[in-house]
Amino acid sequence: MASHLVGDGRLIPVLIVDTTARPDLDELVRVHQYVSSGDCKSQWGTTLGGEGQVLLHLEFIRPAPMTVTLGIDVASRGILIDSILMTQALYLLPGRPGDRFMAKQNDPRVLLEIPRGDFAVVWETILRSAMRKKFRDRGFGRPEARAATEEFILKMRELTGFRLKK
Repeated sequence: MASHLVGDGRLIPVLIVDTTARPDLDELVRVHQYVSSGDCKSQWGTTLGGEGQVLLHLEFIRPAPMTVTLGIDVASRGILIDSILMTQALYLLPGRPGDRFMAKQNDPRVLLEIPRGDFAVVWETILRSAMRKKFRDRGFGRPEARAATEEFILKMRELTGFRLKK
């Protein structure tokens, strides 16, 4: 999602989170639309082994204290993780399984600043490893998988680095 009013026209990723078991998160987002701003600390991490999932730990301080840790699959959602790291922001949108942004684009959401910190260096290794594995699983040889990975990352960042101009 991009706007001249937010993030200098950068494409800020929208993360739809299944809040079926977390009505408190639904409420936090609902309440947040009535306050001028809130506070949230974030921390990136990995699971043991580090390649299957990336964790994003969110600690909301205002308007209501709450902690949420999101596990994001690297193989299927690597572009989302990379986009969050590149823009250092995301929109958190409560939802249910199967929800799509087009149907929820007018629903309340929260814009979060997510600093990349030292995790950016770790992410480069995780992303390249996951993409090489994906290309190898599709029959690419080692040199071809390495080249395809670099080309993929270059094209992905070209796309996600788009900015709206005034």
